Order: sequence, then C-alpha cells, then structure tokens
Amino acid sequence: MKSICETTYFPKVALDYLARATRIVEEIPIAFEPVIGEELRCHEVARVVGTILELKVLDGAYAAVDHSWCMIEGPGHRGKKLILDSYSVGRLPQVQLVDFYVNPLYRPKESRTDIRESVVSDLLFYLSKCGIRG
Repeated sequence: MKSICETTYFPKVALDYLARATRIVEEIPIAFEPVIGEELRCHEVARVVGTILELKVLDGAYAAVDHSWCMIEGPGHRGKKLILDSYSVGRLPQVQLVDFYVNPLYRPKESRTDIRESVVSDLLFYLSKCGIRG
C-alpha cells in the first residue's frame, strides 16, 4: 500500500531525492568503516548525500542526539520544508523523508566544526567510481 504522503503530500521531486539518496547510501560499503578506523557518522554521510544531490546540509539534534541531515525546500516543493535524513536515528529504513513541520525532534543548531573532510572526500571518490554523481 502507498501512503497518502507518497501519493499526495510529498512532491514527486522529493520522492526522487529519497530514491536517489537511498541508492547513494546503499552503495556505501560496510567495509569502509575499517578503512577510516572508526564508525561512519551521520555528519559525513549527510554531507556526501548533500554534495551529490546539491542539497543544503543542516547540523543540529534529533531528540537528544547530535545529528545532521539534508533539507529539501524551495520552488517546486509546494512550500514544504522537508528533511532528507540519510542516517536516521533509531529508525528504519535508514534513509527517510520527513516533514520538518510535523517532526519537532529535528532541531537545527550551528554548523559543526568537527567534520572529517577526508572521509567525505574518500566517500565521494568511491561513489564516483561506482557511477554515482550529482
């Protein structure tokens, strides 16, 4: 069954972003974590997705957890501010499309200063070799 969000509420362009982001995240190998020596974080994954899809990345919190996500907004989005969460906190599926106004658990804050740019670059390079580009 398709929900009303899929058939009516979310614009097609947002559903396209969701499908593309899901494919991007699915291509990130589990084997990548040992290469960088620690867990992949939402902060870097959101920036990879945001770079490829040319979306703004916001840093903040989801409930009590530091978190980062992409925003879909502007013309063609029916005036909606939508969150494209590429590394959802405590939920599956991992990549989700969320209405910013009906989910107060997402709280934007100032931009993070601890982004591992080398991880972002390495992931972008890997994904380009897999044929994934913006």
